[in-house]
Amino acid sequence: MRSLRGSIRALSKAAMNKSAVARTLGVHCHTVRRYLALESTPKRKPRVRKASAIAPYEDYILKRCADGCHNATEILEQG
Repeated sequence: MRSLRGSIRALSKAAMNKSAVARTLGVHCHTVRRYLALESTPKRKPRVRKASAIAPYEDYILKRCADGCHNATEILEQG
């Protein structure tokens, strides 16, 4: 399977305008313009995972669950 950049370049060389290329590939016309302007395919940044909102309370919640309390409202009120 061809890369998106390769597909964009091939269709562009086949005398299709940017809007037609975008419609054919199902991408935005700005994406077509950007990829045609680039020398190489852009590198994706690695995804940075954010800490969970409940991470500071995880030990307490797990302890309460192990003790048999499975009601979130009770855990919240007593925490």
